[in-house]
Amino acid sequence: MSMNSLTRTAILGACLLAGTAHALPRYTLTDLASLTPELSNVQWTTLNNAGEMMGSHSTAGTLLYRWGTIEPLRLTGSPAGFNDHGDAVFQFRNSGGEYRSYLRTRFGRISQIPDSAQGDHMSSPWDLNDAREVIGSGYRNGAQQALLYSNGVTTNLGTLGGNQATALGLNNAGTVVGWSETTVGDFQRSPFIYENGTMQLLAVPGPGSEAEGINDLGQVIVNQRFRHAWIWQDGELTTVQMPGAEVTQAREINNLGQVVGSSLSRQGIQPWIYEDGEMAYLRDRIDGSGYSVDLVYDLNDDGQILAQARRDNGTFAYVLLTPAIPEPGTWAMLAGGLGLIAVWRRRTLAVQR
Repeated sequence: MSMNSLTRTAILGACLLAGTAHALPRYTLTDLASLTPELSNVQWTTLNNAGEMMGSHSTAGTLLYRWGTIEPLRLTGSPAGFNDHGDAVFQFRNSGGEYRSYLRTRFGRISQIPDSAQGDHMSSPWDLNDAREVIGSGYRNGAQQALLYSNGVTTNLGTLGGNQATALGLNNAGTVVGWSETTVGDFQRSPFIYENGTMQLLAVPGPGSEAEGINDLGQVIVNQRFRHAWIWQDGELTTVQMPGAEVTQAREINNLGQVVGSSLSRQGIQPWIYEDGEMAYLRDRIDGSGYSVDLVYDLNDDGQILAQARRDNGTFAYVLLTPAIPEPGTWAMLAGGLGLIAVWRRRTLAVQR
């Protein structure tokens, strides 16, 4: 074999290695009903990077799955966000009939999110980060307000010029994304990013868009309502659109740059996974499954997906999708690519001598 042939083979092996490493994952499915055989219809909706989950049950209240065990928290509120330290934010209805947001630390201390200096109270929490900063929304004179709780203080983030705004995503740097009106009475939503005390418009083509989430890399998922999604980063847009679907909407993004969401087509609503320009329906990525995934709720940095699925018998289940270990053939390709590179290096050294 000539040196040029060896070089080309080595490069091909390296490309094969890189291509395999970035292939969309396959998943194994766990029916979460197995965690609580004595309880039916537990709704698991939040997941963190430690693999812990929170859910709710009509009579048992809020449940925490941690270290292989189920812990009842003796709370009746709905968990809205769950960070990597085990802190969570909830919505409760108080004795006066008002919905308020509460922070529960990992050790069980519960405190109400205080009102802003303008008297705005956070009625709907959306998320929290590892620093226990919380985002959510409230109402003032019937108009939604975007709120951030940080260092014991709740701040109204303002708007881009209209009356209403809502905060929907938050990363560990404290950067907030969401939507805002830009003109009073326009009722047209536009995506924003809020950092260093300033709210800025995210420039995207077309009206009616919302920034749904942001990761620690500064990648933002933006949905144009009833159309498609984008990934925004440093002013650059990448379109996320499932081929053949009428509508594609993103739900979550993790620190690997993976995005999950759902698309609407003639076949109905189907959840998908997107990574590095590749996109596939989750139904086609699950190994040995007798389930059809209908909704996605959360995504962590290990690539695990918390979802709702329909069993073959028509009943519904909450499920956890975990990236599967690569098949033996995949490992063989990886080893082959590395082996070709090693051959090329030895041959190169021999020629140089």
